[in-house]
Amino acid sequence: MHIFSNCKVALAQGRYSWRHDSVLNCLEPTLRKYIKINNEKKEIKRPSKLINFVKAGVKGTSTPASTPSHLLCSANDWKCLVDYQDNSIIFPAEICITEQRPDIILWSSLGKRVILIELTCPSEENLLQAKARKSDRYAQLTQQIIANGWTTSLYLIEAGVRGCLSHSFRNCLLNVGIPKSQVGKICKKVQTVVSRCSYLIFKSHKNKTWTPTTIHS
Repeated sequence: MHIFSNCKVALAQGRYSWRHDSVLNCLEPTLRKYIKINNEKKEIKRPSKLINFVKAGVKGTSTPASTPSHLLCSANDWKCLVDYQDNSIIFPAEICITEQRPDIILWSSLGKRVILIELTCPSEENLLQAKARKSDRYAQLTQQIIANGWTTSLYLIEAGVRGCLSHSFRNCLLNVGIPKSQVGKICKKVQTVVSRCSYLIFKSHKNKTWTPTTIHS
C-alpha cells in the first residue's frame, strides 16, 4: 500500500511526465535541425515511374518506381510541434479539428502529409502493451486525417524506464531523415537521459515534494 501511495504521489506531481518530457527534449533539437536542413533544399524528391525499352523478342522486366529516401524529402515546407506537459499544443486546424495531442506533429501543407510521433516511457515488460494502447488511441485520428485528404504516418515509439528502446524508436528517426550515423548517438543520449530520470524518481520515492531538474546526457 505504501508503494502504491508513492506511485500515486509521483503521478500527481508529474514525475513520470517529467521523465517523458525529458526524452522529448532530447529529440526536439535534432528533429528541428534536420527539418531545417531539408526545408532549405530546393529540390523535392517525388516518386517517379521509369520506362524500360526492350528489344523485340526479349522479355521485359518491371522496374520499381524510385522512392524518396525518407519521408521529409517529398516536401520542403515542414513544420513541427512538440507537446510538453507545461507547454501544450493545439493540433493544426488545417489538418483536422481534434482535442488529441500526439507528442510530436510534423506536417507539410504543400504535400498534405502528416507525421505523428507518440512517445511512451513504460517499464520494459510493458513495451508491447503500451504500443497496443496508443495504437487504439490514435486509430480514429489517423482515419480522420486521411478522410480530410492528407497522407499520414503514425510512429509509436517507446523508451523503457531502464533505457531499453523499442525497434520502432530507431526506425522512426531513420524514416524522418536523420542520418544513420546520428541515430545511434541520439539513441544513446535518450537511453542515458531516461535512465537518469528513472534513477532520480526512485531516489525521491520517499520525498513528498518534487522539484524537476533538467537532465543532460
